[in-house]
Amino acid sequence: ELGMEYLDSALPLFRKHSYGPGLVSLLNSLGRQYLEMGKLADALAAHREAEAAAINPRSRAYTLLYLSDALVTTGQTEEALERLSEAEEIARDMDIRMLQAEVFQAQGDALLHAGRFDEALEAYGYADTTFEELGLAIEQSETLHGMSRALDGLAKTEEAVRYAVRAIEAVENHRAGLSTPQLRGA
Repeated sequence: ELGMEYLDSALPLFRKHSYGPGLVSLLNSLGRQYLEMGKLADALAAHREAEAAAINPRSRAYTLLYLSDALVTTGQTEEALERLSEAEEIARDMDIRMLQAEVFQAQGDALLHAGRFDEALEAYGYADTTFEELGLAIEQSETLHGMSRALDGLAKTEEAVRYAVRAIEAVENHRAGLSTPQLRGA
C-alpha cells in the first residue's frame, strides 16, 4: 500500500513535466500493482496511458507486454494478441532475444487462456528454446509449465506430465546452483 501511495503521488509530477520515459515506467508500475490488487479497470487505464506515452520502441514493447497481461486477465484475449504481435515485431527488429522470449511466453499464456492449445504450444516452444539458449532456468520452467497445461488441454496427459516434471527439474537445478558449498557451510 505504501508503495502505491508513493507511485500515485509521483504521477501528477511526471504528467506535469511530461517526463516520457519516467512517466511510462511509473504508469507500467502502477498498472502491474493494480493488476495484482485486482483493480482491473485501473490497471488497464494505467497501461493504456503508458502505451500512449511510450515513444521509445523498447519501452513501447514492454508496455505492450504488460498491457497484454491486463487484457488477458479481463478477457480481452484477441486485443492482447494484437498488442503482443506488435511487441514481438519490435523485439525482433531490435534483436532483443529476452524480450522476444517474454513476448512468446505471454502469447502462449493468452492462447492457453483462449483454449487455443496447439497455438499456445507453438508460442511456448519458441520461448522455451530462447530461454534455454540464454540459460534462464526460472523463465524456462514457467514456459514448460505452460506447455504442460496446453498439452493437458489437448488431453495429452502423459506428455503434459513429462513437461511438468521438466519444469520442476529446471527450478530444482536452478536452486541447486544457488546453493554453493560456501553457502552450505555458512
